[in-house]
Amino acid sequence: MDRAWEEHVTELRRRKAEAQGQGGPEALARLHGRGKLSARERLALLLDRESFHELGLLVEGLVETPGRGRQTVRSDGVVSGWGEIGGRRVFVTADDGSLMGGAAGLANIEKRFRIRRMAIEQGQPFIGLYEGSAIRFQDSMDAGIMARVPAFKEVVDSAGAVPQVAAMLGPCFGRPPIDALFSELVLMVRGTGFIGWSGPSLVKGGMGETVELEDLGGAEMHARVTGLADHVAETEKDCLDAIKTFLTFMPSSCWELPPRAATTDDPSRLCPELLDIVPSNLRKPYDMCRMITALVDNGNYFAYKPEFGKGLITCLARRSTSRLHVSATTLGRVPPRSTPTLTVTPGQRPLRACRASVLWAASSVALRPCSGSTPACAARPVTVRRKSAMPLRALTMSPLARADSSTSR
Repeated sequence: MDRAWEEHVTELRRRKAEAQGQGGPEALARLHGRGKLSARERLALLLDRESFHELGLLVEGLVETPGRGRQTVRSDGVVSGWGEIGGRRVFVTADDGSLMGGAAGLANIEKRFRIRRMAIEQGQPFIGLYEGSAIRFQDSMDAGIMARVPAFKEVVDSAGAVPQVAAMLGPCFGRPPIDALFSELVLMVRGTGFIGWSGPSLVKGGMGETVELEDLGGAEMHARVTGLADHVAETEKDCLDAIKTFLTFMPSSCWELPPRAATTDDPSRLCPELLDIVPSNLRKPYDMCRMITALVDNGNYFAYKPEFGKGLITCLARRSTSRLHVSATTLGRVPPRSTPTLTVTPGQRPLRACRASVLWAASSVALRPCSGSTPACAARPVTVRRKSAMPLRALTMSPLARADSSTSR
């Protein structure tokens, strides 16, 4: 190798090492001090070993702030590319919270939208690990830059074509919540993940209201009140493990069947434990989670929105290695001396579960120890009348195999 090539290769290696260093040791230490991982550490835990191929490593964003001069943002604050999970290809983007708090620039947005387009064209799942906001304020003030910012066409085009997963691992305002609305699975980490259109500072300046970040868009609020969060994890590792588990139930695209999984569970086995779970007096409550555990392969299932609308359980499971969507009303959690009925909140959940069943070619099972909708003032009669058809429509719309079971009067 002559001297000129040697200099070019040395410079290339230097730039790669610098870009892989993200925001530098001090910024990474601050992330770790808040209990967070860096973008590259998250990808290392999520993807199979040495399977990640990065796109746009040497891209650089430029931020000009009056009085501070021009600042370079390595990889423009996002790590993007493709890798494998369990030997299956996935496309990923991971916001880099060590650079500008994960806020996006033009190159950042172009990188993530290119990855989405590749996921659609190749029919592979897309995973977003979010920790940031919409486009950086400095860029948003430049009309020339804003004219080049892609809209949300790729986000909309991905919906129903390839499985999308959105993991909220830090404060996510502006753009990430829109991505979450079109995702099959939305995850949050308790204490560090937040979702909202604007942060507390902007709410204070624009509306004059003082609100805590947790109350504005924390995991508890989105798990219990809005229902936007499908799964809440205690740590980032738990969150990434949940993504892996979820994808074992999903096909790579809407043009494929869900993968089958090997099991040691006898497909012809009987379930005598159901006689212990379901009382002979069918007016008495019992634990529906125990029933689901008894019916599915190896007692394993992946719960959707377990904290939202607790009158209904929705989950993914397998029976005889085939994937199922299970919807079940739960008698064990209703108040004493009350009839097991559905209110408006859990009544909306079968619609999404059954839509996913149709899109991703899964059979559905409905376990319904439920006598109807909650009457009287407790359920806001006008709202109930308007929305009472939603569960009925959801449970009958699937053209795939469906099994219904009524386990009470």
